[in-house]
Amino acid sequence: MNEKQRKKAQRKKRKDGRINRKIIQAAKQKRYYDVLGVRSWEGPWHMFRLSQGDLRKAYRSMAKRVHPDKNSDGRAVEAFRRLEESAVFLLDDSLRHEYDQQLAAERNNRKQHRRQFVSDSFHVFYRSTRLLSQFVYRLVRPISTPIAILGPLLL
Repeated sequence: MNEKQRKKAQRKKRKDGRINRKIIQAAKQKRYYDVLGVRSWEGPWHMFRLSQGDLRKAYRSMAKRVHPDKNSDGRAVEAFRRLEESAVFLLDDSLRHEYDQQLAAERNNRKQHRRQFVSDSFHVFYRSTRLLSQFVYRLVRPISTPIAILGPLLL
């Protein structure tokens, strides 16, 4: 194996390692759509829902990259096993429906936390602004009469 082939093999092994690491981490965190390399965006309308065919296509595509016969990384067997588990999970309609509901609940929970954070931040800003204006008013009040009388005269 010459130098060029060796470097090419090393690049392929690094790339295979990144793919395997991504799949294994996503599977450990139970992010099944990420394992297959697809995004599931379910808005108020179900027009963006992934079909079974889309999931099968994504599984086949990822399986070609992760299969231990094609992938030179040592964790290819584990990554392929996790990929299969995710595909089986998402291709079962009842399990996928429960998973989608769980994801929606988590999204709503994060949205509530963001709203609460913004609300709390606004109240802190409002309170600090009010306290600052009261402080300035108390500071300027003793000299406000002379300023009101002498101000127009100086202009």
